[in-house]
Amino acid sequence: MGFPIPVVLALWITFNESIGALLIGCGFLTRILAASAALGMAGALYTSVRLDEDWLRAALYLIVFVALALIGPGKFSVDFLIKSKTAVPAPPQ
Repeated sequence: MGFPIPVVLALWITFNESIGALLIGCGFLTRILAASAALGMAGALYTSVRLDEDWLRAALYLIVFVALALIGPGKFSVDFLIKSKTAVPAPPQ
């Protein structure tokens, strides 16, 4: 396919699909890792279309990861827990 620096791309995709997926599932660093996974899925979509293979699954994952990157984690996530613990309380009025 002619992708540049294939070893670095392979390591990045391996991280995205293993550790990154686990951390997204836990809700830790959700926006950053979802954006990284969305870039990986964009590459998978491009490759699927170029090779005339089934591209629907890659497109679905791309949409999901873009939505997660834009919306962010929910209330039951590590990110929300950290944010609520480090939030400065409002001064009394």
